[in-house]
Formats: sequence, structure tokens, C-alpha cells
Amino acid sequence: MVFSSLLFLFLYLPLVLGVYYLTPLRWRNAFLLVVNLIFYGWGEPTYIILMVFTILVDYFAGALVGRWKGQGKDLQARWAVGLSLALNLATAQELDQITDMAFRINDILRQILLAANIRLIDFKLEFGRLPDGTIILADEISPDTCRFWDATTGAHLDKDLFRRDLGGEADAYQEVMRRLVTE
Repeated sequence: MVFSSLLFLFLYLPLVLGVYYLTPLRWRNAFLLVVNLIFYGWGEPTYIILMVFTILVDYFAGALVGRWKGQGKDLQARWAVGLSLALNLATAQELDQITDMAFRINDILRQILLAANIRLIDFKLEFGRLPDGTIILADEISPDTCRFWDATTGAHLDKDLFRRDLGGEADAYQEVMRRLVTE
């Protein structure tokens, strides 16, 4: 199941939202935790144990940070954050590989977009790991995940139009597509 599937949009999401608003306030986060584990487990059930493990590590690390910061124990709080990060991220070699990939993706995107008279202001990338351990770009690259500006006028061609309630985001997205397809 993916976010854009009919099953998600017309069954799962309405059902989850309905039950969420019927759930007592104090249990809503627990409910969302369970339904999100179901959602992500639907696509790749082998990762449920890993997700539960990292959730527990992060929960207890956050609790320790809160306690230790309140007691003025900043060094211990930093260790808790470091432990959480170390268990959630990647090896040093994988981080080097991800960094290299991100810079290469940036260079390629900037060239393609400049040819279409679009400036790449910033973007987010999400990386994933295939079952064989290969690191891959695991997210879309679109006006939803990037900030694109017209290279001549500086006009926004991205989600900032929506964020700033300026309107016209559909037209801007279509303009980006038109420029990229015709180039």
C-alpha cells in the first residue's frame, strides 16, 4: 500500500482518521504508533522488528535527555542523543557514500534545471537500503521536495507557493514539467 493508492485514500486513511478522533486524547499517539507500524509493515513486514527497536531506543533516549537536561547534565544528554543517532543512522562508510551521492545528485540536478532556466535553491533527499545493503536514493525529486525558482524572475515554482498561501502551485508544477520535458 502506498500513499497514493485507492486502498490508502478511500479505506485506510478515512478509517484511521475516524478511529483517531474517536480515541481518547491520551491514547491517540499510541493508536498512531500502531497504525503506522501496520502501514509501513504492509509494504515490508521484515522491518517491523527494526522499527519497534528504533522507536524504543529513541523513546528512552528522549526520556533520558529530558531528565538529564532538567538536572543540568548536558554531557549525559549528549551521549543519549549520540547513542540514538548511532543506532538509527548508518556506518561511517555509508555516511561517506550518502554524502558523495548527495553531492553528485546536486550537481546533476543543477545542470538539468539551469538548462530549463530554473534555479535549484535547496532540496531534501531520503536514502534507503536495498535488501542486499545497496544504498539508494529512496525518494522523489519534485517541486514538493525541492525549492525551485525561475532563474530570470526569481518566481517560486515549488511548494513555497502553498506554504505561503500564494496559490498557483499546480500551475507552477506544470511549468516545471513543461520546461523539463521540452528541454
